[in-house]
Amino acid sequence: MDAIYYDLKIHRVSWITIYHCLKNRCIIACNMEYVDVAKKPRIRTLDSLRGIASLSVVASHILGLHLYLSLRLSPFYIIMAGHEAVIFFFVLSGYVLTYQYSSNPVYSYHRFLLQRIIRIYIPYIISIFLCIVLLLICKPAHLGDAWIHIMWSAPITYELILKHIFFISNFNTKAFNPVIWSLVHEMRMAILFPVLLYFLKLKPAKAFIILFTVSIIAMVVIAFNIEPSFGFLNSFSYTLYYFYIFFVGGLIARYQQALTLFYSSLSPNKKIVSIIGAILLYNYSNFIPSLLVNKHLPAMAIEPVSTMVGDLLTAIASYYLIIAAISTSNNKVLISKIPLFFGKISYSLYLIHLPTLAFIYFTLYGKISTPIILCIGFIVSLLLAAIFNKYVEKPAMGMSKHNLLNNQAEKRL
Repeated sequence: MDAIYYDLKIHRVSWITIYHCLKNRCIIACNMEYVDVAKKPRIRTLDSLRGIASLSVVASHILGLHLYLSLRLSPFYIIMAGHEAVIFFFVLSGYVLTYQYSSNPVYSYHRFLLQRIIRIYIPYIISIFLCIVLLLICKPAHLGDAWIHIMWSAPITYELILKHIFFISNFNTKAFNPVIWSLVHEMRMAILFPVLLYFLKLKPAKAFIILFTVSIIAMVVIAFNIEPSFGFLNSFSYTLYYFYIFFVGGLIARYQQALTLFYSSLSPNKKIVSIIGAILLYNYSNFIPSLLVNKHLPAMAIEPVSTMVGDLLTAIASYYLIIAAISTSNNKVLISKIPLFFGKISYSLYLIHLPTLAFIYFTLYGKISTPIILCIGFIVSLLLAAIFNKYVEKPAMGMSKHNLLNNQAEKRL
């Protein structure tokens, strides 16, 4: 396989160079070479972006109760773009998993899967039991259709608990902690990771066409309710639908050198304009389809087509923003303490914020105003996320890394 060598600090490459490299699937070697997983540099700017995305999920649940319609078409919608943030997480997961494992000479699927289970499942299952405890302590008030009023409305049964323990089936993910629907897809994708690697070995255009076709077929199944979701967007058809989004993230890792070289070759003004364009596309990705989708389509086709176009635009915007973050790994804003702190607690915050908000809301409802309740809920969520990160998530990460390092040591013997 051919290689093109450049030093990022000295050379700039043209569109033509990158096009020929991607077409012929060359490896572009630069300052960041493939090394063992344990030695691969952590890209802190991505941690910060993950933290910002996690905050937007929290904001979508807090502000969405009152300000969704007011902000929906404004440039500030990005603050509460919760669904878009989850699509970003999927792209980022595809990148991170491929970046860490695809070129690992001691790669072992069963070890990888065990590591992924430890990393995702331990914090997840502890958060579920925390939800059950909080649910039993407080008295949920079901007064409307907003998420806060329908949360914890399902009766606690042994069957429901067992389905949460099993985790990857099509079950009622809204019963205890509605945000876990995305983790179900993350876990299923970990199981399907060898399939993802297979498609990443194909030519990008061919693989994308195949996977996007699979996504369309899956959406047809969803639209006709052939396989209904018993929770929120968590049927197996939805996993097939989202598969191409993880693939898009994997492409960044597969062609990281070429993509970062291209971004580095842009002038400062072009970088600024392209970043603004990506942010605007991300912000309006689920509004643009309403302008593009033909209203003369059959009624049942409008929503699926709009969803697919919106998610595709979000994935494209996320793809570019991740490339930009990788290429500017020393950005002073993104590697400052506050964004990195939110990046560090992002997974814990994602798991903890809804049960915390719900418990405080149901406990204080009718005693003080709702905006004050939600502010208290936000602050307490941050505090509990930091604690959860320290005493639950970090130990799980340590166990996961310990498993990986042991695997590498065994392979070298």
